[in-house]
Amino acid sequence: MINLILIAALMLHLLTCTVICRCYRKRIIEIPIDVLLLVMLIPVWGCAIVLLYNHALCRRQNKKTADSDKGFINHISCANTISHSGNKQEVIVPFEEALIMNDSNQRRSLMLNILNQNPKKHVNLFWEAACTGDVETTHYAVTTLSELQKDYELEIQKCQSEYLKNDKNYHALKRYSDTLYDYIASGLLDNDILHIQRKRLGKLLKTQRKLYPDDIELFFRSVNNELALENYGLVNELLNYMIDKWEENENVWILKIHFLAKTKHQKEIWDVLMQAEMRGIYFSRKGREQIDFWKQKKEKESEYEQEKRSVL
Repeated sequence: MINLILIAALMLHLLTCTVICRCYRKRIIEIPIDVLLLVMLIPVWGCAIVLLYNHALCRRQNKKTADSDKGFINHISCANTISHSGNKQEVIVPFEEALIMNDSNQRRSLMLNILNQNPKKHVNLFWEAACTGDVETTHYAVTTLSELQKDYELEIQKCQSEYLKNDKNYHALKRYSDTLYDYIASGLLDNDILHIQRKRLGKLLKTQRKLYPDDIELFFRSVNNELALENYGLVNELLNYMIDKWEENENVWILKIHFLAKTKHQKEIWDVLMQAEMRGIYFSRKGREQIDFWKQKKEKESEYEQEKRSVL
């Protein structure tokens, strides 16, 4: 009887050793080789030692991960810098890192901490959060986007009502136009609704341009809005007017070049570059880089044409 018990215990011990060895080889458990030898030499207690050791190791690794995530949160919390005037400057936080954090609770907490500070400036990040696999994070993001859209709609209705009551009130017109412009730029709209709102903004900007023809910002907004609506004839008229009125502004010339590139008028780009050079327009380093790009492109095209003619 005793022999049978001993044989059964030995077989159980061998089975346990086999299982632990296979787990060790597949890296399911992480233990030093000397601890593995204890399993072989000490029945029952050797197995208990392995389980206790692996449990302690897992707890240590989990604590390390939690501390790392906590440190990341603290780093983001302290991400704001101080300007020379002593005021805090808002800094964009790497939200993409927050979406891939190990702890879902900390990920949601971090998302809310970052985005609820000024949600209107982080609409694109809410769209990213809405596409994550985490149900609660997606719910927060979608709910926030819905709330933002509702707030914009209510604000626009209020501004429209004030403007219609007195369309001679420029302040009411400006509030209506600015709110609609921000709504369009927010990224909350698309397709037909976006098109309708852009057409409405175009009418408001046209009225503003007549009242304040010296406000260059109104013309920049108008050009970008009409470009999106593909009203290229109006865009060309506005840009020609801007070049004549604000010829020293490099952004006007660069916008003209971008418009010609978008509409595939390559030859006219070279004419604009020559015109800017003849007028002695000063370009900043950033503007000069764009001008040089188009000049180099034109030179390459000329070289290609010459080679083509020589072959023929």
